Amino acid sequence: PPVIDGRLDEWAVEPSLHLGGTAADTIRISDAYGGAADCSAAVRLQWDEQALYLGVTVTDNAHHQTESGSQIWRGDCIQLAFRNGPPAAAAGYDGTEHELGLTLGPQGPEVFAWMPDQGIRTDIPLKVVRTGTETCYEAAVPWSALGVTGLRAGRRLAWSMTVNDHDGESFRGWLEWTPGICGNKDASAFGWFEAVEP
Repeated sequence: PPVIDGRLDEWAVEPSLHLGGTAADTIRISDAYGGAADCSAAVRLQWDEQALYLGVTVTDNAHHQTESGSQIWRGDCIQLAFRNGPPAAAAGYDGTEHELGLTLGPQGPEVFAWMPDQGIRTDIPLKVVRTGTETCYEAAVPWSALGVTGLRAGRRLAWSMTVNDHDGESFRGWLEWTPGICGNKDASAFGWFEAVEP
């Protein structure tokens, strides 16, 4: 597993996902979106039987987060949601989803769980480093915190993630891998995470 230090030196060079920039279908920022330099993200993912390892480099011209706890979605943060199985058969959340937020807040890095039980999670390693216009998030999220059991190569799970943007005046919107987290909660719109051996 990677060392959770807010540096992605030991990660694969090529990100798993690109959000924002020229990936127009991922952009849900309506207030004069200014392209990749305004808000974009390169997402790296690793896994083993214990945890999901997340390494995200967010390019953002202004980092703003004054909230803590359940309101961190209003500022710059990452939201992450999983189901221990396929996308939901019907629109909405059915109570089996697990949703977390990762942020660099007033007191430092913070992980908050919205579902199924609300609360700050101090047991999830997270390091967030802001350098210039880049914010690097690195976390080791136990599968148990995402409601996932028995993960092994070949398993497929439903999930999505967002990168939320607030430039200091108001919440501007988000970047999303798929719909279903911000706006309307809808696990039927989640995409697939497949656990593949390196």
